[in-house]
Amino acid sequence: MRTRILPAALLAASTFMTGCGGTRTMPLAQGAAAETSSIAGHVKPQVNSCGTFCSKFYVANTGTDSILRFDFQGNGVFNVAPSNTYNLAPYLTPGWEGALAVDTNKHMYTEWFTSQHAPEILVFTDGVNGLDLFTTITGSRTGLNSAAYALALDSSNDLFAGSSNTIPIYVNEYSAADIATQNPNIAPVRTVDVGSNSENFYALAVSSSGRLYVATDQPFYASGNQILAYKGGASGNATPIVHIQGANTGLCEVRGMAIDDSAYGNGRVIVSNYGHCSGTSVAQVLVFGPTSTGNVRPVATISGPDTGLKFPWGVATDDQGDIFVADSVANAVFKYRYDAQGDAVPLAIYQGSRTGLNAPWGLALH
Repeated sequence: MRTRILPAALLAASTFMTGCGGTRTMPLAQGAAAETSSIAGHVKPQVNSCGTFCSKFYVANTGTDSILRFDFQGNGVFNVAPSNTYNLAPYLTPGWEGALAVDTNKHMYTEWFTSQHAPEILVFTDGVNGLDLFTTITGSRTGLNSAAYALALDSSNDLFAGSSNTIPIYVNEYSAADIATQNPNIAPVRTVDVGSNSENFYALAVSSSGRLYVATDQPFYASGNQILAYKGGASGNATPIVHIQGANTGLCEVRGMAIDDSAYGNGRVIVSNYGHCSGTSVAQVLVFGPTSTGNVRPVATISGPDTGLKFPWGVATDDQGDIFVADSVANAVFKYRYDAQGDAVPLAIYQGSRTGLNAPWGLALH
């Protein structure tokens, strides 16, 4: 049974910017002047607003079995109530692991699995009277035989769901058209066999080009932690085209992953990392370059007391390349500047009693 995590104190609040496009008065890790990045010579615009993603983000709040939706407030420190709270209690029992994805039609996807209940993916809509169950994915044809702890969507709203605690680990892809039929017992359009050299995984991501990324996890053993990538349309026992693994990578207990397809990121891979393999936990966000593979070091590591990170989980990026992280122990959502490095102060912090954040895991921007 999952342990409920109590709220933890974080950084001292500082003055904040109200709304998008205002003046930032919060202390920053780096200045916000426009500059040329090291990636493809891209000129990064000033980051004093949340760009075209100045709308909403969704959080899987496992401490209260609910999905919270927040409106972006810009940069600063915000103890604000969610704009909506979706109660999942009528649809599941305790044991929810907090996988979350939100498609362009604002369908919310999550999973449920217990020893008394068959694996199931739940698909909700934001209804007039609150959360409406649109459909489920469950049954003998789905290929689900364990909890889908990792969920991801591609640009066509096809859903990718990864098994966990099974050998071999695999990823199923379900087409948006099949999901729209509201027939629960749909077959995947393809399955990728990830292999059997890790115990489980919690992180999937799909790039804008359709490349599938999988981060596998073997707690306490660094050798079992890796990032694999498969070309778009791969199926069966496909050979990975990217394999990031080894002592230099620092990978250990990856819990979230995002592909930054912004002009700045150009396909860089961003993961939340608990780092317990060395015997001492180190909360980190690791960034690997677009072409990284092998036993390589991250091109950037966000870690340290000023970051506020305690146990980072869900990860997402916006169209500016800024990095968002849900932290399950700090009970917070942090936003870091696109080029954050080291002990970086977040651009924005959502935290406090009014937020209701309690063990947030999955994270999705919309």
